[in-house]
Amino acid sequence: MSDQQRLALDALAAGRVDGPPPGPWEPGRAYPLALDVDEANGIAAVSFAILDLYPDIAPGWWCEAITFAFRGGRWRFAAGESDNCTAPDPFSRPASATNSLHGWCDWHTNGGLGGWGEDDPPAWRHTLFGIAPEGTARLTVTDETGTTRDLRITPWNGAYVAIVAGVRSTLTGCGERGERLGAFRAVDGSQEPREPEPPPGWRPVKQLGDGLGSSLVFERVTPPDDG
Repeated sequence: MSDQQRLALDALAAGRVDGPPPGPWEPGRAYPLALDVDEANGIAAVSFAILDLYPDIAPGWWCEAITFAFRGGRWRFAAGESDNCTAPDPFSRPASATNSLHGWCDWHTNGGLGGWGEDDPPAWRHTLFGIAPEGTARLTVTDETGTTRDLRITPWNGAYVAIVAGVRSTLTGCGERGERLGAFRAVDGSQEPREPEPPPGWRPVKQLGDGLGSSLVFERVTPPDDG
């Protein structure tokens, strides 16, 4: 069992991710960010910040999610890793979104859509992860059956992760007064989840990870019109 898997199991046992972790940061070391447990389906995910996970591709912080299944009375590692680059400071919660068209979530990534087989239900599962800025008080995920559940937002960094049964899901964000801030279809059942077209003056930042997901991160290519 790897150190990363041990840390994930500790977080699942505690039901929370404590932090922020003390520095200095070590390249290649996994620091827990967020967790998710789908009790109805017996699956879970834990996300981590890893410095220089792929330094030859993009130096800096990456987020990696790993998954688990509840079998034989305990959580067991279930593979299904997914990763992408993340915020320059993954250990503090941003006041507002810095790298997303969606003001209520930031650095969102759709992880891989994987099949586990009929003998290891749920047969299809997918992950997603990102950061909820300070104004986002609640996140929910709705699966292909129409079942909606709350996601845990780690208070000290705003990180969230989800593992969802099936091939479709919708992520919804709400504010402090319960008002709906927005929603989008995170995974739609295709082999590669579709990425929305950016508006004029923006371009997508291509996913740097090696999973099947696509990034919802955009960058401005023309200066804003100050009117």
